[in-house]
Amino acid sequence: MKVGIFDFMDCAHSVPALDGCGVAHGHTYKVEVVFEGEIKDGMVMDFKALREATRRAMARYDHKDLSGLLDPPSCENLSLALLADLRRELPGVVLVRCWEGHNKWAEAGPEDLA
Repeated sequence: MKVGIFDFMDCAHSVPALDGCGVAHGHTYKVEVVFEGEIKDGMVMDFKALREATRRAMARYDHKDLSGLLDPPSCENLSLALLADLRRELPGVVLVRCWEGHNKWAEAGPEDLA
């Protein structure tokens, strides 16, 4: 069974290779995290524990310039980085979807990690 949470963070970036994105600008990212496991004592995962782990992973990027952390600082690379960070603590995380604003997203699962 799968359970999930979402949270928000704000980040800046610039992507010179893309038209209109070469100037530093910011986004509010909605970060969705899905955990998969067996039901034990009526739950798959405590939502509070999943949210706390997600916030710890997001702290590396929240209110930061992604241009200095990811190459390129894309929504795709942010999804991959968060997935890798979360899976170190919670191997049952099977999906991270980052929404860059309201109408664009990138999704990473374990099969996307190299």
